[in-house]
Amino acid sequence: MGSRPLAATNGSVAENRCAGTRRALVAGICLPFLFSGIAKLANLSAAVAESSGLGLPLPAVAVALTILVQLGGSAALILGRGRPAMLGALALAGFTVLATLIAHAFWRFDGPARMQQANIFVEHLSIAFALGFAGWAAGPDPANARRSEGKA
Repeated sequence: MGSRPLAATNGSVAENRCAGTRRALVAGICLPFLFSGIAKLANLSAAVAESSGLGLPLPAVAVALTILVQLGGSAALILGRGRPAMLGALALAGFTVLATLIAHAFWRFDGPARMQQANIFVEHLSIAFALGFAGWAAGPDPANARRSEGKA
């Protein structure tokens, strides 16, 4: 009784485990965005006050767009493959870089606060890079991959 190589299985248990593992890992990367988006929905007035405190114009619009990017981008990255996942990752990474530049501009601080903000700044940049990797790892859209296999 021989065993088949994993590569020869279509829709195999191993492929399903890989997909499930990918989703779980990506959900971990998206966790701060999911938490923040849900928290903003649960307390819109606090979210608008936070945006206003950062000096953002039209704070209510900024909050609405933030929630859309945080929850929509996370869903696209966690549940999607190919282009939708890559766009979700790009939206979240772009949002992260922009929000980090606005909220954690360490160069505006002195003393211990400068170091604290610099650490947060670098941590957020690492999340942006992780999102870029997650978008790249989402791979090609399975429908496009099947079409290109037929042309080979």
